[in-house]
Amino acid sequence: MEGSKPKNSKKNRKIIISIVVIILIVVGIIGYKINKESQYKKKLLIHQVK
Repeated sequence: MEGSKPKNSKKNRKIIISIVVIILIVVGIIGYKINKESQYKKKLLIHQVK
């Protein structure tokens, strides 16, 4: 029973790390898309002013 405890915590740690990595990737993609859209809107506004 005692020998299986460290393996379980390692497995849980791997799962947590993979979840964190997925969240970071998703947040990065969303942030990149929002940034691109805001830059596109800024360009449109600049062209409208001219």
